[in-house]
Amino acid sequence: MDSIIKRPQARNPDTFLVAMFLLWASRPSNAEPDETGAYFIGECGDVPERTFERWSPYSIAEPSK
Repeated sequence: MDSIIKRPQARNPDTFLVAMFLLWASRPSNAEPDETGAYFIGECGDVPERTFERWSPYSIAEPSK
């Protein structure tokens, strides 16, 4: 019967700690939202214009025409 049961692999604790740190580091430092209800997580600066299109979030990105 043991051959049918798949046992979960041992998890690496370092990977878990890094993942939790990244989740913590990506959260806003101020827990209060601004007047629009959004949280400020940082300035993006100059962002390049989008040069691709998608039909849905799951479709392949294609260059804009």
